[in-house]
Amino acid sequence: MKRTLAVLLLSAAVASAEEKKLLVSSAFADPSLVAPVVRLDVDRGDGTSYAVGLSGWTIDGEWARRLTESRALRLTLDATPLNAHNSNLIYVNGTRAEELEYENASYRARGGMRFAHGSRATTDVLLVALYENVSNVPSAVARRWDSPYAGVEVAHTYSIVNAREPLVGAFDGIELAARGEVFSGDENWSRVMLVEQAGRNIGRFHLRQSLSIMTGSSLDMVNRFVVGGSWDALGGTAVYGTRYGELRLGRAVIASGGADVRLPRQWRVGIRGSYVDGDDDSTYGHALNASKIWKTIGANFGVGISEDSDATFYAALIVPLYQK
Repeated sequence: MKRTLAVLLLSAAVASAEEKKLLVSSAFADPSLVAPVVRLDVDRGDGTSYAVGLSGWTIDGEWARRLTESRALRLTLDATPLNAHNSNLIYVNGTRAEELEYENASYRARGGMRFAHGSRATTDVLLVALYENVSNVPSAVARRWDSPYAGVEVAHTYSIVNAREPLVGAFDGIELAARGEVFSGDENWSRVMLVEQAGRNIGRFHLRQSLSIMTGSSLDMVNRFVVGGSWDALGGTAVYGTRYGELRLGRAVIASGGADVRLPRQWRVGIRGSYVDGDDDSTYGHALNASKIWKTIGANFGVGISEDSDATFYAALIVPLYQK
């Protein structure tokens, strides 16, 4: 992990000055994991851009080529050779269930078009190739994932944002995102997710709210929605008071809200709350949160409690490096 971060930092420092670059390095921690997140975005200025990243066990890359003002080609690759979909940490009613844990490596390639609808909306239409290599699972599940899957992904985003504070995961405005996936293979399956997020600055206060709706067909332990975690950076899939990836859902509605007050010296403190109505059960959680900005470094930490879990301490550190 440390070697990868050092290489990316060095590559940003020596890259050509005529390119626009953004490097963001982060670390997220709670009782279940410590995960580095590093991403380098490069815009070559000729209509071509690319990005490479490391997020936990996942390595990903993206290439895009602008064809017109409203159309672009996109190609993305991602690989998770270990512990894909949090397969090494499975919880039931807030308690770790080691007997249900399994081994999972995931490999995915996507390619297609991005359509821009003005400055506020985009639509992606992508063909997808997916292979999930699983073991230590029931035989029926192993047979289902023994072969690759082919599918189509359609994603749409719309945002009206007046101001962003990425170091503390806050913004003033509204964002909407919808994604649908359909896969064909040994057993056809599909997933749909809708996420709405909003934030509002009112004097010294910042209010936040999110609503996520997810559903699918033929979902099992491998392709269910994996949600949970108390970091604001998770957006609509955060469930405050839970560990990262604590919930595995086939159908669910997640509603979250929170409020912060700004204090002197770039501190802010606040409260968060989440309610989940899932296909198996419902649960809720809440958290006390604090954040601090030092120049271009942001820190976020707090403690949360859910209906099913004991107190969960969490922390995040975000360190962006800009270079033009």
